Amino acid sequence: IGQIKVTVPAVILLFSLIYGVLLFLIIRLIIKKMGFPTPAVPEFEDWTLPRGMAAGLIILLLVSLLGNSLAIANFEVIQLTIAALVSFLFTVLGISVLWFFLKVGQVPSVLRWLIAVLACLFVGLALPFLGVLDQVIHIRLRYKNKFRMMNGG
Repeated sequence: IGQIKVTVPAVILLFSLIYGVLLFLIIRLIIKKMGFPTPAVPEFEDWTLPRGMAAGLIILLLVSLLGNSLAIANFEVIQLTIAALVSFLFTVLGISVLWFFLKVGQVPSVLRWLIAVLACLFVGLALPFLGVLDQVIHIRLRYKNKFRMMNGG
């Protein structure tokens, strides 16, 4: 029962994300085929959360931790689901930040993929922190602005 409480919400989230991405790609393809303009999807290394969403997710996570510590009935499942969602989002952002710096460093594509996979496997816990750090202090934006200032642009 304990494993089911943890596994079922995680599986639902995972399949929802996969289903959402597939629907996004299919709908985007249909709209293009119909001749309607479609906005460009940003490059992976430029992905970021909308302004204020990171703070909202962190507050939601803290509220779920508080609810779980108050021993509210069945709140553990809610807390685990929110933690999985927040962790997933910030892990993707952390990989995006890593990808940005690997691309800026002109690391070959094959090596970039290898480093990203190895980072997920061996330092997976650091990636969400990197994603949160980028959302809070805008590491990539600061780097881009510093580079522009150094080159007079």
